[in-house]
Amino acid sequence: MVDAITGFVLYKIDGYLINEVSLLMGVKDDLEELKTELTCIHGYLKDVEAREREDEVSKESQRRGLLRLTNKIGKKKDAYNIVDDIRTLKRRILDITRKRGTYGIGGFNEPRGENTTNVRVRQLRRAPPVDQEELVVGLEDDAKILLVKLLENDEEQNRSIISIYGMGGLGKTALARKLYNSEDVKRRFEYRAWIYVSQEYKTRDILMRIIRSLGVTTGVELERIKMYEEEELEVYLHDLLEGKIYLVVVDDIWEPDAWESLKRALPCKHGGSRVIITTRIRAVAEGVDERVYAHKLRFLTFDESWKLFEQKSFRNIEKLDEDLKRIGKEMVHKCGGLPLAIVVLSGLMSRKRPNEWNDVCSSFWRRLKDNSIHVSTVFDLSFKEMRYDLKLCFLYLSVFPEDYDIDVEMLIHLLVAEGFIEEDEEMIMEDVAMYCIEELIDRSLVDVVRRERGKLISCRIHDLLRDVAIKKAKELNFVNVYNEKLSSTTCRREVVHLIMNDHLCDRRMNKRMRSFFFFGERTETLWSSVKTITLKQKLLRVLNLGGLHSVCKGDIHTNLPDVIGELIHLRYLGIADTLISNLPAFISNLRFLQTLDASGNDSFRKVIDLRELTSLRHLMGRFVGDLLIGDVVNLQTLRSISSYSWSKLKHELIINLRDLEIYDSMWVNQIRVSLDLASFSKLKNLRALTLKVPNFTLSFGSEETVRFQNLVELTLRCDIKRLPKDMDLIFPNLESLRLVGFHLEEDPMPALKKLQRLENVVLDSCEYSGEKMTISEQGFGRLRKLAFYIDGLEELQIEEEAMPSLMELKLRTRGRQINLIIPDRLRVFLEPLYTIS
Repeated sequence: MVDAITGFVLYKIDGYLINEVSLLMGVKDDLEELKTELTCIHGYLKDVEAREREDEVSKESQRRGLLRLTNKIGKKKDAYNIVDDIRTLKRRILDITRKRGTYGIGGFNEPRGENTTNVRVRQLRRAPPVDQEELVVGLEDDAKILLVKLLENDEEQNRSIISIYGMGGLGKTALARKLYNSEDVKRRFEYRAWIYVSQEYKTRDILMRIIRSLGVTTGVELERIKMYEEEELEVYLHDLLEGKIYLVVVDDIWEPDAWESLKRALPCKHGGSRVIITTRIRAVAEGVDERVYAHKLRFLTFDESWKLFEQKSFRNIEKLDEDLKRIGKEMVHKCGGLPLAIVVLSGLMSRKRPNEWNDVCSSFWRRLKDNSIHVSTVFDLSFKEMRYDLKLCFLYLSVFPEDYDIDVEMLIHLLVAEGFIEEDEEMIMEDVAMYCIEELIDRSLVDVVRRERGKLISCRIHDLLRDVAIKKAKELNFVNVYNEKLSSTTCRREVVHLIMNDHLCDRRMNKRMRSFFFFGERTETLWSSVKTITLKQKLLRVLNLGGLHSVCKGDIHTNLPDVIGELIHLRYLGIADTLISNLPAFISNLRFLQTLDASGNDSFRKVIDLRELTSLRHLMGRFVGDLLIGDVVNLQTLRSISSYSWSKLKHELIINLRDLEIYDSMWVNQIRVSLDLASFSKLKNLRALTLKVPNFTLSFGSEETVRFQNLVELTLRCDIKRLPKDMDLIFPNLESLRLVGFHLEEDPMPALKKLQRLENVVLDSCEYSGEKMTISEQGFGRLRKLAFYIDGLEELQIEEEAMPSLMELKLRTRGRQINLIIPDRLRVFLEPLYTIS
């Protein structure tokens, strides 16, 4: 971790000090020399960590010294003191440099070990990681038993409950997920929902998550019921499920009260419905209901343990010899049949060369507790040999609440804003961060929650691994979780996971704090306490207040507090779901801001001037008024902007844009500009495009055709009657297409079948005047999802060999029934909710 501290110091010197102080005070040369020396030391420390030659006492000594250096640079002093400090620091660093020989450091400029950039990129660009769900071993018999219980027909008319219990790490969640994703289960249950509960919970929050997980409530409706009280949400969910065959998985319950607070919202007068509960506690598993079937998970046998281990550990070894098997079996035996310990161990060993296995095994024997390998033992070894940036990424997961579905996009933005991710010769910082997260998954330290077309959308960390991450983070003073009693005056990151009262209790000022997070229920909570403890911290780099409502004397405030305008060092400002509807002019003070997340709020209708924010990389919010953006060459995300504001931008200044949404509100009086494909011809890096505008032509204003080579996701909500015949020439690599509100006059399938890479097609709220659609055997070779929510379609014909990869088929229409002429093999993919008989 020492190298991470030097990296942070270097970031500060290279950014704020060189660009600001040196220009004013004439100390640029001194700073440049200081930066050079620190770069050398930074490289050495990374090398030392990789070689593991530095003893712990020396590490701690250097860590404390560099922390003092970081704090010295981080303090806001008058200019004259800064000059003196810079020159003093320079003398001290140069003195350290003269003593290199004493420590045997040698030359720094030669690439060493495995830490050069090119090697790291090659490591990151390995084969795609194996997801955790694929490694379910030893649960086959359990799955068969429980699947029968799920699908059997009850003579009684009451809903039944299945509980899975056992110690942490046995695979309760993995087994429940296997059942939940079973094709038989998907066909049987009209409505399915999955939620995590954990030790800290609020019933209202759980009810909202069940409603979202069901996936049948529109976005507009979700916004409306956000303001419901708990009792109103109970009634809403009960009415939603009444008369339906449903399955709800309630993962990681710790106490009976958690179930008692939920069961009123789940109709019980339907014999086909099921609830699956997972828990570590037998009393909870057996006590939730009189008719509960409680299923205890066992430890794996040695043969099952070895099968689980070898699935991953040997994938990079071409020739497996008996010595490796012997070493592997010795370590697996010490895991005692605990699946979590085995998969983390296999993740560690899969990255080792054969001649390193014996050293790892020896390290385990030195760390044995009770003659067995614990999860914490495997984690300690895995953590020790990680690269410094990977360590920071893993420790950062401790800021999120237990059993929290972590939005990967948000996580990446935070890691970049913290300065944990370095630029790469071949990849931008966001891509490097994504590869780091994928590597943590590959090491079995992080679980995948959701992927779409191979792209990681959300993840989570097992609570046992989260416990050891929190322990390590506390040892390093990396993050402090505020619990209404314990506050920190030294930790640089503070997080509030749940506000049970209307305000935080009185606490001491933490002048060293650089990051503050709030993760909690989207409900009314006073900002006043947050202002006093947080918003006066003028050196904050990261501020996430998502879901925190500004309430004063019963009135909801829709403006940002003025004090935020003084946080000039902010890199990340999260104000999603805060009911904020206006960004004051002081937002322009935040010149270093990289991410502004104002999504989930009402539309911003006034003029928003962000021309001074030249460091912006990601901008999210519904900006229907004039949005002024300057030279933001690093801007990658813009969601969303009006067609008028888009037409006024200089597109050549935002050529690195990857994700763009243009939105014209039908409820706001605004100037609307007609767009065509030529409006985006300069965006060569565009990957996702969403257009919700009334005036758009799916063609070019001239005869010249521009290919969108990198575009993989396209969403259109426009008045379009027919698709162009040359869709495959315009979007050669398109993977996902969503058409909303189209009034189609021609069958779109002949044009769409030419898109060879297409995996998802959704026609949402469309009308069709052609009566019949035909999907031929040619094309759609990769299509996995086809969803029609369409009026006017009378007949759908799918030829026998069409769509060989299809996994999901949804059909819904109003009025006349659809005459389906489809192969029998596809009928099994029809979801019950949308089947037309």
